[in-house]
Amino acid sequence: MNKNFFEAIPCGETLPIKNIHAVSVSMPTMQEVIDYEEQTPQSLEKIKSGYPRFMLHPYLKQLAIFIKKKYKISNDYEVVVLSSQKAVELISDKYFIHNKIEIDEPFGVILVQNGTSQLQKVLMYIQHVGCNLSSRLAQDYLYKHKQIRKSSYRKI
Repeated sequence: MNKNFFEAIPCGETLPIKNIHAVSVSMPTMQEVIDYEEQTPQSLEKIKSGYPRFMLHPYLKQLAIFIKKKYKISNDYEVVVLSSQKAVELISDKYFIHNKIEIDEPFGVILVQNGTSQLQKVLMYIQHVGCNLSSRLAQDYLYKHKQIRKSSYRKI
């Protein structure tokens, strides 16, 4: 008698399943773990979520795009959304970023010039220090500004 009691959760599916704020994903086979560790494009395409210091949450990406449009920011700059104005000051001082943007938002924003090594340095610093805006705050903001629908909005 060969019964399967457990079915594999597809690679890249969030754990818990279908939780937009999940920080873990399924990798049911060793080959999928190896592919992820080797950073193969096929494996990376499957990963929908991850620990915030290692992967930018989809809501943060969407929020950066919205802020770029709202404030009419040139495509010469990448919008980096941060947890606070204090985080803006910290990163701006450390990396000599003087691209001031006057915003009236409950979070911080810096503009980093595209096509420079500065962007990668800033993103790596944020990864190690952890001053990203939370995905839940981004979700609340996007919902209040009608950028996501109620059906995709779940308080967890």
